[in-house]
Amino acid sequence: MNPVKQLMLTGIVASFLMCGHSQEVTWSDPIPVATSSYGHSGPRIVVNGDGDPVILWSYEALHKIYLSRYEQGQMTTPKQINPIGTQYFGATWAGPELTAFGQDVYVVGKEQPENETGVSMFHSADGGVTFIQKSDVDWALGDNLSRFPDVAAGPAGQVWVGFMRFESDFSGARYVVSRSTDYGVSFSEDVNASSEIIEGEACDCCAAQLAVDDEKLAMIYRNNDQNIRTIWAGISTDEGETFPEGYEVDQTGSFFASCPATAPDGYWAGNRLISTFRAAPGGRERVFFSVFDLDSQKVVLHQYLSNSPESQLVQDHPRITGNQDTVFLIWEESYAGDLDIKYRLSTTGPEGLVTAETKTLNPSTSGNQLRPDVHFANGRLHAVYQDKVTNRVIYIAGDIESVNSLDPGPSLQTIQFSPNPTTGMLQFPNSLEVRRIQVMDLFGRVVWDRQFDQNPGAVDLTSIGSGSFQVVIWENQKRAGAVGRLIIVE
Repeated sequence: MNPVKQLMLTGIVASFLMCGHSQEVTWSDPIPVATSSYGHSGPRIVVNGDGDPVILWSYEALHKIYLSRYEQGQMTTPKQINPIGTQYFGATWAGPELTAFGQDVYVVGKEQPENETGVSMFHSADGGVTFIQKSDVDWALGDNLSRFPDVAAGPAGQVWVGFMRFESDFSGARYVVSRSTDYGVSFSEDVNASSEIIEGEACDCCAAQLAVDDEKLAMIYRNNDQNIRTIWAGISTDEGETFPEGYEVDQTGSFFASCPATAPDGYWAGNRLISTFRAAPGGRERVFFSVFDLDSQKVVLHQYLSNSPESQLVQDHPRITGNQDTVFLIWEESYAGDLDIKYRLSTTGPEGLVTAETKTLNPSTSGNQLRPDVHFANGRLHAVYQDKVTNRVIYIAGDIESVNSLDPGPSLQTIQFSPNPTTGMLQFPNSLEVRRIQVMDLFGRVVWDRQFDQNPGAVDLTSIGSGSFQVVIWENQKRAGAVGRLIIVE
């Protein structure tokens, strides 16, 4: 562990939320995907090349995988993906996964029993209408075991499947990636994407997520180093042939005495990896999002979604989607036993999530929703979740609408300070508008706050002690303009 205590920025004060350029989502009426007789566990959603949502889920008790499409205003009859007579793992917290590139839709799952069979992939070349089962992905296991597969796809038949691999006695858990260049007909021998990078092992009860963009690939997973279970990303820049570097995108140092059974999620926006995950700094289970910059090899933004000390509030199972400008983060939130789906939306990049308003996905049925997923395509949001009253998977679509206010202002930008680390002096370029500076810690406490008539040029922060902080630069009393991370050393 880094001896420098890791501290993060909390949300900007409520007055700033009232200003700026805001966005609203107009949601469709909720649509049941299928009757409860098909199950409802762990839904996932993508959009195929025709623009039709494709929804995957499992029937946990019967070990079946189902898929349906929303086309021409209605859901298709659920299709069982796994062959009759086979059983596949599925639960509310982990299970089969899918991805799509154009009309190529890929599903991966883990056949049961776990200690005898392997990871399978199913390919559809017609947008999810028909599927063909491919050969086992984890053919090179030997006497090893596998679990928790995920899948990503590229434009020319590239398919990547990541999965957990461990010894026959369930020791040595690590995440590996196997690659296909022929639409999943054959797969290369898997390569290590986790344990050679850092100390510890992969958290053996937490699924992982693959993120791909051009030649870049990230295996986002939870590590376990003596119960310090933070999120790391193994990075490949050669289309998954090697993963020589790994970075801790979760800098909370969270301690979990028992398995959290929750997965991260993420995607590439240029050379920035946008990820989200559940962490538990100070024992409070909250959802975070993180921005890792590949060029500087640093985490440039690290933010949690609630600084409430309320012990009954628990956030979990986050999912994130978007592009360079639009970022949508959705998660499950529990308070006193009620489960709701919450979300934040930014159209100014991940920095805009810092000040975005938290909203409820379907307030008309609050207290009954869990395990969301979301996909952003063609300017539209597509979300699914489990409804615990009807025991159905629910689909809902959202259109983003901009709402102009009196003070649109610029987006909140990420800046990098120099020198960094520093012994306490923080310098600003003369061109930067600086009228107020706030320095905040992990628990939302403002540890240093000053106002200025003009750019001070530099400020002395030695009084707040050593550590890693977030600094918010305010252009005036109503508008924050930039945020940056700063490490202070003695």
